[in-house]
Amino acid sequence: MARQNRAKITKLAKQTEGLPNKPGVYLFKDQKDKPIYVGKAKNLKKRVNSYFKADRNSKARRILAKTSSLESIVVSSEVEALILESNLVKRYQPKYNVDLKDDKNFLYLRISVQEDFPRVNFVRRVEKDKAKYFGPFTNAKEIRSTLKFVRRIFPFRTCSLKIKEGKKQKPCLDLHLGKCIGPCLDNVEKNDYRKIINDLILFLEGKQNGIIDRLKDQMEKAVKSKDFEKAAKLRDQLRGFKQLTIRQKVISTNFVDQDLIGLRIGNKVAVVNLFMIRSGKLTGCEYFTLKNVNRSSRGEVLSSFIQNYYQKVADFPKEVILDLAPDQLEILSAWLNKISDHRIKIIISKKGNKKKLLKLANENAELYLNQIVRLGDSRLVIEKALKELLKVIQHPKLLAPKKFDLNKAKRFRIEGYDISNLQGKDAYGSMVVLEFFKKEVENKDKGTREKKWLLRLAKDQYRIFRVRTVTKPNDYRMFGEVLSRRLGNRKKHSDDESFRTLPDLILIDGGKGQLNAALKVLKSLDLTIPAISLAKKDEVIFTPLNKDGIKLEERSQVLKIIQKIRDESHRFSLKFHRNLRSKSIRRGAR
Repeated sequence: MARQNRAKITKLAKQTEGLPNKPGVYLFKDQKDKPIYVGKAKNLKKRVNSYFKADRNSKARRILAKTSSLESIVVSSEVEALILESNLVKRYQPKYNVDLKDDKNFLYLRISVQEDFPRVNFVRRVEKDKAKYFGPFTNAKEIRSTLKFVRRIFPFRTCSLKIKEGKKQKPCLDLHLGKCIGPCLDNVEKNDYRKIINDLILFLEGKQNGIIDRLKDQMEKAVKSKDFEKAAKLRDQLRGFKQLTIRQKVISTNFVDQDLIGLRIGNKVAVVNLFMIRSGKLTGCEYFTLKNVNRSSRGEVLSSFIQNYYQKVADFPKEVILDLAPDQLEILSAWLNKISDHRIKIIISKKGNKKKLLKLANENAELYLNQIVRLGDSRLVIEKALKELLKVIQHPKLLAPKKFDLNKAKRFRIEGYDISNLQGKDAYGSMVVLEFFKKEVENKDKGTREKKWLLRLAKDQYRIFRVRTVTKPNDYRMFGEVLSRRLGNRKKHSDDESFRTLPDLILIDGGKGQLNAALKVLKSLDLTIPAISLAKKDEVIFTPLNKDGIKLEERSQVLKIIQKIRDESHRFSLKFHRNLRSKSIRRGAR
């Protein structure tokens, strides 16, 4: 094998002899002719030859070991090489290139400024459609929550209607909730609606002072003209706006739009913390995870992040501030100026306020990286959690005489049960299913495929049972009926997988009494399925062995999984019961 590798590397080295001393892009390809690494170079021949002189344990040697062929593309300048490299990395997503993890999930805010009455909505991709974009935002929940509050101040539309001035259309619920000013009903002139959108854009750009001054002037004019209703609306708008901006701290007095980038590198992943400063105020803080950073230098990772991030960004700063020069700084600067609509400076800060902020960004990145390291590989966490869970439930007295073999088994099924009722009336039992299952996944480090334990909520197998025989409040008897029908009717419903497949563990939402009711049913049906319960009050797990219950640590993965099932069964049961009650109310109102 070693001799074959040497022969292959010698053959690849000969291919480099014909490479020119010009700028360009090179691609290392595997046996299937798929690019595994794409790189750029000022001098193609020198750069590619450097791979054959690298240390045995370096990233370059690992790439060569997987390479079967080499391809190069000559371009006229280093900036063109950088642009071509970015496009090829985006197209092929090579295994060994540093890239943003899960960047496809980032959110952008789109404002269709090209329309008479611009629409505001979230998208996952920036298009060349003349609309204005803000983002990417890594925390979708946070930006959605912010925009929800902003709509109280700037009542913009989010609907997909094609609205023209003077033409009325059917309004949506947002108008009645005060979230939209109603251009669909011709309630507002085009110029007035445009002012709302312009204010929103100024807010998103961090230019709030101008909005506050203008709102004050409008309010004073309304008071002077004795239009007190309009003045009251402007007052409320001003209060809401001040509440929204009160947490934004002025951290720069030169009011230049800046991005500060902090970086920490781990063994397999790196984390970037990005501070977005607009008009002197900190308007955003985003975290990005980068993969494939094994043995990459800090300068290389910074350079890769800048390429990955700024080719997707919608809001370019005037300055990008770092504590270390990225690889090929001059080429990166030229590339940034080419793709943006204004000049961008890359500043390496060594002192002053910028250095303090960079230190904070680096500390944030380190904290985030430590969280990732503590979690480790999620698949290993899942397998570890399953092993811990088996220790809790595998005992003859728990009705589980057969030992569950983690290596031979393909699946482990947990069913969670909850009862929802209103003073004993309209009682329903819910069954939710959580499955551990084995799946063959790729190990990118070893280049092999391995079987790993994964986890899923099998929502297609959730079931609702209407309690028929119990008419008064009695959780124990209700649980007994639900379990009897679920486990006793599996032959009758053999075509239904949720009935046909027996669980490996039953989890009851409740305490000792509810668990005893379940154990009676299992005994009557001669079934040896382990059963446990989780009490809400102190998060205590009850088993037939532990009359006083088991109190696991809050950080325990087993407790988190059991809580997840308990909460899911409770949520599913309540949701069904609420829907049922709302239908009943609507029928009674007719």
